[in-house]
Amino acid sequence: MNTLPNRTSVASQKQGREHEHIQKLGFNFEELILPVSSLSPSSPHEDHDACMTELEAEKLNEKLLKFNLKAGVWATDRRKGRMADSYDKLVQDISAELQRLQGFEQILKEDTQMEDEVIKIQSQIESHKILHEDILSHQHPILSLVYQAEQLTELYQEELTPEQVTSLCGEAAFLKKALEKVLKTSDRRLKHLKTAEDELRKLETEMDKFNAWKDVSRDELTNLEQCLQRFEDLKPIQENQKELLADILSHQADIRYMSMSVQKYVEEAKLYKLEVDSYRADRQRPARSSLISMDCVAADSVKDKLKDISEDYVDLKHKCTAFGDLLSELSTKQTGFNDVALKMLSWLADTE
Repeated sequence: MNTLPNRTSVASQKQGREHEHIQKLGFNFEELILPVSSLSPSSPHEDHDACMTELEAEKLNEKLLKFNLKAGVWATDRRKGRMADSYDKLVQDISAELQRLQGFEQILKEDTQMEDEVIKIQSQIESHKILHEDILSHQHPILSLVYQAEQLTELYQEELTPEQVTSLCGEAAFLKKALEKVLKTSDRRLKHLKTAEDELRKLETEMDKFNAWKDVSRDELTNLEQCLQRFEDLKPIQENQKELLADILSHQADIRYMSMSVQKYVEEAKLYKLEVDSYRADRQRPARSSLISMDCVAADSVKDKLKDISEDYVDLKHKCTAFGDLLSELSTKQTGFNDVALKMLSWLADTE
């Protein structure tokens, strides 16, 4: 009888440890121990008779072991259930982002060629900025989904089927590639638009200044021609004509400067059209050398503007040069006339 309390103490310690382990798995130890302890003899007179016998302790251990195994199975099932929910949610989110990217792709495919006026290009830039910022706002969520997919397939591969792993990896890779394509295309087009807008702005500013100067110079030439018709003194007219011609020749550099802006704008406009066409056809953008033979309505329109200005400039220069030639011819004739007149006056004087 003296050894029974010791056995009971050992059994109680073991039950306590098992009780703690089961509680970690989400079970109530009292629900397991009550049915077994009801088999033990109970007497209000002898406390030691209420303790478990060694046989009862062994039976309890066996039952606890069975419930431990069941608890492990149930925990695994719950984990698999949560894994299935996570997988399904991730697949749904990836599918939703793919649809969003397809919407961006459609907008990029429906894009038109670059405009040929500053105010129109500015409107085009603002619209494209909104699209680009919208794409950027979804970059982080999409990359987060790709990272989650990588972690899920890497760390929990054993709890997924091979088909699920292959499918998820493929969808995540496709999502990342689609994002890179849309983002790169949008960024490239926006840069083309901004560069073209800058060159076209410089071109239009120079054209306005050049046209204003050209109008003043043409009016001055007209005034000199009228002075000649009134038989005014030829010498000041000649001096003014020479100054005007020198000024006209100095503005040849303006034509060259505007030609450089036109060339840069045309290149950006063609690159933009090339970007749109290749994206719409889902093919790689050709090399820059293909721009040489490429048609572009916007580029042709801007080149025509410079062509008109150049032709007006050449016409003004030719008229001023021709007027100078006329003045030189008149000056020569006037000199000859003056010589003849002096000789006649001298002859008349001698005759008298």
